[in-house]
Amino acid sequence: MWSVSADPLRFQEAVEWFRGKVPLLKGEWGQLTQEARRRAFTAAGVALLDRLALLYQSVLRALEEGTPLEEWRKEALRVLGGRWSYGHLETIFRNNVQAAYSAGRWDQLQDPAVRRSHPYLMYDAVLDSRTTEICRARDGVVRPADDPWWRSNWPPLHHNCRSGVRALTRAEAERRGVARALPSVPPQEGFGLSPAEEEWVEGYAKGQRDAARLPWAPAFAGEPPTWRSYGLPERLDPTPAPGDLLPTLAEVGEARFLALLEERLGGLPALLVDPTGLPVLVDRGLVGHLKGDGRERFLAWLPDLVQSPQEVWLAPLQHERRVVFRQRYLKVYREGRDRHLILSAEVHRGVLVALTFVESRDYAYLQNQRVGFLRWAP
Repeated sequence: MWSVSADPLRFQEAVEWFRGKVPLLKGEWGQLTQEARRRAFTAAGVALLDRLALLYQSVLRALEEGTPLEEWRKEALRVLGGRWSYGHLETIFRNNVQAAYSAGRWDQLQDPAVRRSHPYLMYDAVLDSRTTEICRARDGVVRPADDPWWRSNWPPLHHNCRSGVRALTRAEAERRGVARALPSVPPQEGFGLSPAEEEWVEGYAKGQRDAARLPWAPAFAGEPPTWRSYGLPERLDPTPAPGDLLPTLAEVGEARFLALLEERLGGLPALLVDPTGLPVLVDRGLVGHLKGDGRERFLAWLPDLVQSPQEVWLAPLQHERRVVFRQRYLKVYREGRDRHLILSAEVHRGVLVALTFVESRDYAYLQNQRVGFLRWAP
């Protein structure tokens, strides 16, 4: 039987999976594809993003520390304020903790040694008066571990789902019987999708160069919101340049350039905090993503761009089942002709990692970046 209290043994795979989630308001979450929804944390009734972020952190701590529901509920009430029903908070806790446990279990079951010794899986529902028809119909269903059926039938399958999955040896599977007729009752909307391998990528640099060549597309179920959706002005007013530029890599070489950049940033790696309170990690890997075409000079303005942007946008992107959230910092500087600077940072384990830095004089290019969820505008 599966418990809804956080694992006192600190289920590390579950914790790491949950760290990959990005807080989104319920209305934003509803605009995403099914795959992108898996990578987002939301809670109905929470209207402020800063409170949602605090609630997310409280669930993460519960997973890390083994906090039971009753204790977490007290912290949640301090975060949210007001009157929240026991049932509402229980649903938030159950849905997120159970999803993390189930994802962690999936990761464990992908181990080649486990697959060899236990090549079958069985859906294991908790049978009592609260069991839904969705789970009751699947209880005891045995299928090969690599059967595509699991990709759309991985618990949780509905709100407050308590079901799990058990690994079986070939002999155990034969004794129980491999299912031929599969349940026709579908999971509740937004549930049932199994994790993807990329949801446990350990470092943002791992595979990032290959990922940059993938054909990413906006991860929206319909048309994504733009600056027009938020009633923003059509153009961003130019602002004064925040100081001198750095020399180019070609002029001083990589070692000298990194030393000058480190001096400007007060050391590397550096953490810059944006207006929403999120830290942005800047390290030597950022320089590796630049082509040495002259735009690296504008890294001198990076602190100003992150700490005092004109707009910040969160863009969910998808390639097949792989989903990333990239946050873009936009600002127009008056330096000679107007220069449009954009920093693209990927959300990774609760930190924004500076990934791509672009300088352009083409205003149409800047307009194309004003897409997604608006996170900041003065």
